Amino acid sequence: FACSTFLRAAFSRPTYIAARFSSHALNAREGLSEYTQQIGPVYPRYAAQKDFMSIAKFKKTYNYLEPGTRASETLHHFSGRIVSKRAAGSTMIFYDIVQNGNRIQVVSAQKESLLGKEGFQAVHGMFRKGDIISVIGVPGRSKAGELSLFERKSWLLAPCLHNMPNELKDSELRVRQRYLDMLVNDSMVNRLRLRSKVIQSLREFLIARSFLEVETPILSSTYGGARARPFVTHGNAASGELALRIAPELYLKQLVIGGIERVFEIGKQFRNEGVDATHNPEFTTCEFYMAYANIDDLMDFTESIFRHIVLSTLEETFVSVTMKDKEVPIDFSLPFKRISFVSALEERCGPLPDLSSPDSIPVLLNMCRTVGVSTEAPHTASSLLDRLGAAIVEPQCEQPTFVTDIPAVMCPLAKRTGPESILSARFELYIGGREYCNAYEELNDPEEQRARFQEQVEERSNGDDEAAVPDESYCKALEYGLPPTAGWGLGIDRLVMLLTRATHLRDVIAFPYARPKDN
Repeated sequence: FACSTFLRAAFSRPTYIAARFSSHALNAREGLSEYTQQIGPVYPRYAAQKDFMSIAKFKKTYNYLEPGTRASETLHHFSGRIVSKRAAGSTMIFYDIVQNGNRIQVVSAQKESLLGKEGFQAVHGMFRKGDIISVIGVPGRSKAGELSLFERKSWLLAPCLHNMPNELKDSELRVRQRYLDMLVNDSMVNRLRLRSKVIQSLREFLIARSFLEVETPILSSTYGGARARPFVTHGNAASGELALRIAPELYLKQLVIGGIERVFEIGKQFRNEGVDATHNPEFTTCEFYMAYANIDDLMDFTESIFRHIVLSTLEETFVSVTMKDKEVPIDFSLPFKRISFVSALEERCGPLPDLSSPDSIPVLLNMCRTVGVSTEAPHTASSLLDRLGAAIVEPQCEQPTFVTDIPAVMCPLAKRTGPESILSARFELYIGGREYCNAYEELNDPEEQRARFQEQVEERSNGDDEAAVPDESYCKALEYGLPPTAGWGLGIDRLVMLLTRATHLRDVIAFPYARPKDN
C-alpha cells in the first residue's frame, strides 16, 4: 500500500511539471529543424569542455575589462543554475547564473547565437528560473559596466520542475526542504560556509599546537562524559543494548593514558532531550584534552581560541548579540570577565548549605522558591543548583565570562580545588547569557572516581535520569595513571549561531531534526 501510494504521488505531476516535460518532448518529437539536435536530452551526461572556467576564476581573470568592451573572440564555457531571467524584447535575454555561490550575468542575443533564429527561440523559450545549464560565450563588460559572458551557445543540463519562489519564509518548509531554502535564501548557504570556516579554524589552531585529531566510537554499550539521556537501541550482533554517545570524554582520556597527551575530536553527539532554539538531539562539539595543564592554562587557551576563530572567520573581533530585546556588542579583544558561581548565589540567596548532606535539599528548594524557579523533581543538589545558576548567574554574563567556583556535586568527572573543598576546578564560558564551553581539571584518582559514580547512582535513584552512569572500564583505565590533565568542550553549533547572528539552532545546521509529519 505504501509503495503504491508513493508511486501515485510521484507520477501525478503538477501542471507546471507536466507542461515542462510536454514542451521539451514536443520539440524533440517533431524534429523542428536542425536546432533540435542541439537542444539534446533533458538530462544529458556531462561532457568536459577544454575551455571550461569557474565563474570565480572568470571574474578575477576579466575584471580588467572596461564597460562596452570584450576580450576579442576568446570563448569560455561554464555551467550553473539560472537564478534570474530577464527579456529585452524577443531577441535579447539576460540571465544571472550561479555556480558554487558565485554569480555572473549571461547576455544572450539572437544575432550572435550559433543556433540560428529558430534554435535561439526554442532553447531560450525553454529555459526557466532554476534550470541548470551550460553556456559557451565571449567575456565582456556590458555598457552598464557589468562583467558578463556574451553567449554563443547554451544547452540544458537539468531542468527545475517546480516554479521557483522569490522568497521562502515558512520556517517548517525551510527545514523540511533545505535544498529549496538554500536556493532561495543566500543567508542559509552563507551560514553553512561560515560554519565550515569555524571548524577549519578550530582544527588548524589545535593541530598547530601539537594536538592529534582522533575518532572515538559513536555507538557503544556504555555512555558517559555528560549529564544527559542517551538514545538506546538493540544491537543484533552485540545481543544487547547499545547507545549513541552523549560525549567522547571517557574515550579521549583513555587515549591520554595511552600516551597521546594532546588529543581532540570534532564530531556529533546525541542526547535524547527536547528541541528548542538552542538544543537539537544531534549536535556537533569539539573536545580536547591536554596533559600537564590546569584550569588557569585553559582559561588563557580559551581566550586565544575564541579570538583566533572570530578574527579568522569575521576578520574583526566584534560580534553583536541580542539579550532581552537589546543589542549587546561583544568585543573578543578584551580579557574575559570572571564570576564566582557560589558567590553569585550566596549574594542573592544567602549561604549555601552543606551540599554533601541530604538536609541541603530543603534549603536549596527554598532558594529556588525565593528566586522563582521550578521546584519540580528531580530534587537533587546538582539539579537544583543548575536551576539557580541559570536564573542568577547566566543573566550576568553579557560579555565573554568565565563562571568559576562551581560545586563539585555538579560534575562527577572534575577534580576538586582541594582535598576538603566543595568546589571543582572547573569553569563554564558564557557569552550573551548562553553557555558555550565547559572545562575542568580531570579527576584522575580511580577510587574517588568510583565514589563519585556511586553518588550519581544515588541521584538516579532519586529521579535524576540525567545523572552519570558508572563506567568501571574507565575506572580501570585510571588505575594505569592519567597525568594531570585539563579537558575542554565547545558547542560548535552555538558558536556558529553567535557568529552569524542566527536566532535558532536549525538555522546553522544543514539538516536539523524535524518532527515526522502525519501520513
